[in-house]
Amino acid sequence: MNSYRFSIEWSRVEPSPGEWNEESMRTYSDMVDDPLERGIRPMPTLHHFSHPSWWEEKGGFADERNLVDFLPTRRESSMPCQTGLRSGVRSTSLRYSQRWGTRWGEFPPGRRSIFLTLRVMKNMMRAHSMVYKRLKERSPECKLGIAKNVTLFDPANRWSPIDWPVSRLLEWLWNGAWRRAITRGSMRGSRIPDAKGSLDFVGLNYYTHFITGLFLPTSTEELAFAKRENEVATEFGYPMYAEGMRRAIDFVSELGVPIEITENGVADSDDSMRPEHLMRHLWVISEAIKDGRDVISYHHWSLMDNFEWAEGYKMRFGLFHVDFETQERTLRPSGEIFRDVIKSSSKR
Repeated sequence: MNSYRFSIEWSRVEPSPGEWNEESMRTYSDMVDDPLERGIRPMPTLHHFSHPSWWEEKGGFADERNLVDFLPTRRESSMPCQTGLRSGVRSTSLRYSQRWGTRWGEFPPGRRSIFLTLRVMKNMMRAHSMVYKRLKERSPECKLGIAKNVTLFDPANRWSPIDWPVSRLLEWLWNGAWRRAITRGSMRGSRIPDAKGSLDFVGLNYYTHFITGLFLPTSTEELAFAKRENEVATEFGYPMYAEGMRRAIDFVSELGVPIEITENGVADSDDSMRPEHLMRHLWVISEAIKDGRDVISYHHWSLMDNFEWAEGYKMRFGLFHVDFETQERTLRPSGEIFRDVIKSSSKR
């Protein structure tokens, strides 16, 4: 293993406006330094869904005036660019967080509005552009990017002239608008010139595809996680669709920067599906690399069972099983497989 990805929680570093928690900043700085001492590249994520409640009370990403708060100031003392780190992820799941929070109401703030969704999309891209510019001015050698949750949308009826436009519309809203901002500096009629080219690498989160029909879904329940006849459903409900990993890689390859697989995994409490899921996706990635795609890393989601945002502790993604009462951690068979893959790869 030569790379470890983790998140920096803004509310721990700045619990109140202008109040800086020195202990938390030291902790995060150590989380960068310790892997480096072991020859492991840390990959901090500066925003993974959550932000301080005091910032949300001001409107969060919904209000463009708040974006100045998002710029790293004293937080930079615990940031990757201040510790000689080669790569740091600026924002995980840029689209995913605002979709579930403002489009379908699945995550906080739970306000379902397509107009609010579009506003938040634009402001998150503006925030990324501002942070990218600030950190590159101070540390040009630092590598910065976005981790994008690429979910594919396919028509329920492959031959339907109605289902196809619906799936294309959803895929453009979820994926296309974001890529356009990076390649052209515009999003939904708004100019965001600093967004153009504001990536040194792109992080790819890939899990599945959604099957869509005539009516646009207004909630996750309406998505219903439909699957093809030959597909197997995961515990989360969505189908295992390893072939989609190649489509997702091809999609982000258009950005012309190195690709880091920042998330890929499956909820599987008894570890019956994860070994196959892991090997199928790794095979697809290896074929993409053979075909010239610039994939430089793979981070499995997740190392240990964790708290899933809307599902709590019941969805288990970890290579390690965690007993949440005792905190005992046990390597699953899939973890042994991944360990062996890492060992064999390091010998090449």
